[in-house]
Amino acid sequence: MNSKVVKDNVNVKIGHLYRFTCNASGFINPANHITWLIEKEGQQDQIKGTCDWELGNNTYREASTEICLNITQNHSSSRIICRVVFPDNGEVAVYLSIETPNLGTSTPERATTFLSTSKEPVSDVTRLPIMPTVVIIPVASSVVICVAIAIFCIRRRKYQQTRTKEEVATSNEVSLTEVSAADEGAFGRSQRDYDFPRERIALHEVLGSGNFGHVYRATADGIYCPGIKVDVAVKILKKSADADVVADFEKEIAVQRDLMKHPNIVSMLGYCMETQPFYLILEYISGGNLQKFLRDKKDAWRDDPVEGAQPACPFQLLTFASEIANGMDYLSTMGCIHRDLATRNILLSDDLVCKLSDFGLARDVSETEQYERTSLGLIPVRWLALECLVENTYTTMSDVWSFGVLLWEIVTLGAHPYRGMSASQIIDALVEGFRLPTPAHCNKQLYTVMKECWRISPTRRPSFSNLKRILDIMIPDSQIYLAMEDFVADKYT
Repeated sequence: MNSKVVKDNVNVKIGHLYRFTCNASGFINPANHITWLIEKEGQQDQIKGTCDWELGNNTYREASTEICLNITQNHSSSRIICRVVFPDNGEVAVYLSIETPNLGTSTPERATTFLSTSKEPVSDVTRLPIMPTVVIIPVASSVVICVAIAIFCIRRRKYQQTRTKEEVATSNEVSLTEVSAADEGAFGRSQRDYDFPRERIALHEVLGSGNFGHVYRATADGIYCPGIKVDVAVKILKKSADADVVADFEKEIAVQRDLMKHPNIVSMLGYCMETQPFYLILEYISGGNLQKFLRDKKDAWRDDPVEGAQPACPFQLLTFASEIANGMDYLSTMGCIHRDLATRNILLSDDLVCKLSDFGLARDVSETEQYERTSLGLIPVRWLALECLVENTYTTMSDVWSFGVLLWEIVTLGAHPYRGMSASQIIDALVEGFRLPTPAHCNKQLYTVMKECWRISPTRRPSFSNLKRILDIMIPDSQIYLAMEDFVADKYT
């Protein structure tokens, strides 16, 4: 793609589509929330945006949020505001001023709008320097404008009283870049409400079924961009669902609605809640689940390998674990508890990126190997923390325990945890201190990561951010931690 540097203010045409992107970056956590507002004559209206989160080296993070807006004459003398809220309640905002000239006899297509940036603290945050950057990206007949903010970032560590402060700088330049039509569709929905017309959804085959509902592959017309049909996954609640199940479904939608777009989490695209059956529309991930992927890879390691089976490499396996920890770290910062973290609930994109999914209402809980009946009902005993099984207590730290089991699944290419043990035997053994054994091909340090997740005291387990950091350190030397040449497939079924 071609780029050129542009300085100062930018002239763009009225009546065209704009994308505004606000980036916040720093160490530990750049922002709890990023909010978009349009301010005119002292009145502020919030705009729904989409957000991507990424985690770089160590604890460095980048948050990026964007809106899509058609500039009209009504936006004259307005300001577009990107407000960032920091963990210590500090706020900082960057403003984009819009001045529309007198059109006279000009048509909107020939007129220009002048945009300029300024920055202001919302509260006492003078310690937080801002350097705005504007990027103009034409999309067909549209123009895209991006505003970047460089910030200090502060996050309160869970087990420390001190704060970490690091400054991150960005380049202060403007570039002009061509964007594909696919990119246009990706941001075209940023202003639409999540309520989506049911008649614009065409259901296809069933992806999953359970006692409470079904998940279908479907086609949604215009959910990203008008006139464009895309594949989606639609979770449909059965009409016979009782009030408690409906309440759980509505709660799930409320939780998903609060989540920003994340590279390792399946995104909610919309819902249909006016009449039954209720629909939850999700990003469609075509690569299947991680459990099946791992078990298929196991065929290459058998004494009599399946023809065409390709082995999994240590680098890929540890990368999977790191991506899952990354997604769980974001969920934990949002106060979300997964409760059912396992390889069967991790979806893979076409390019083999792990995405957390929660098809709780559509899981086939009749599969006894995954969900077993206890006094607490049908639950995934083999993945749950001891406090979940004994006290029915769920926290982020119980998700960390489940992550340890998931990591064991990855290392053993989808082996069934506690093979040959019943639910009651597992609980009794865990109380007595028993844990899943070390896989023969697994390095002691990697197994120690699993064991740390299975500490009996939840507060002594590592955080997901620490797990991500540790795994990222291991990835470059992954063959040291996983000697796959010593893997015996028939030992791990």
